[in-house]
Amino acid sequence: QSLLVSSGPRLSRENRLQAFREIIGVIRNRNDMMEGRKTVEIDRANLFQDVIDRFSSFEGSDFKKSFFIVFKGEAGVDQGGLLTNMYCEFFDELLTKTPYLDVADRLQPSRGLPVASTSYSTPELDVFRTIGIVLAKCLMDARMVPGHVFAPFLFKFLAGETPSFRDLEVFEEDIARSTRAMLTSSGVDAWMMTFEDVGGDPERAVTDENKEEFARQQVRYRLIEMRRPALEKIR
Repeated sequence: QSLLVSSGPRLSRENRLQAFREIIGVIRNRNDMMEGRKTVEIDRANLFQDVIDRFSSFEGSDFKKSFFIVFKGEAGVDQGGLLTNMYCEFFDELLTKTPYLDVADRLQPSRGLPVASTSYSTPELDVFRTIGIVLAKCLMDARMVPGHVFAPFLFKFLAGETPSFRDLEVFEEDIARSTRAMLTSSGVDAWMMTFEDVGGDPERAVTDENKEEFARQQVRYRLIEMRRPALEKIR
């Protein structure tokens, strides 16, 4: 089943690291990143919400500056370490202490995508927009986003790439397993499935003839369409 196999060239680990270093080098040398520093005071006891509040109020020109982090009530002077610490704690709290991410099945440590919803509130979408801003600034500041926070597909979406069956396997193992079983079986008409299960026509039954189309829609529906407004805000 070609649908079940991811294809395409892969960069070696060394080439990926070299490409990343070159990108970071360009960012670090940009003149507009040297236009002064901006002091950002953060309450560690309320770190996630404090970062959301601060970043959502900044002007576009603020993000061209280097951030100088001050934690309330702490004596540390930021030489880069406090900035890194702020980003790490922010993303960790996003994953473990907020309702904004759905967590991948059975992954330890877990990885998330924006929580699925049929109706996001305006304040929720504002938070997702600010999460995207924090993510972009983190990368501009040449800081690594903790690898356990986001499912890999998030970065594919931000880059405009199409999700693969492997992305579904990583994020929703049980759904991927049942979809694989359907693809490798015959007589799926008897399973009484319709395209309503993937956001489509409730009158259209899944058959042996259209099951691959159903599987492709399953991948897109589970990873994108169920959470598209939040994904678009992050992007």
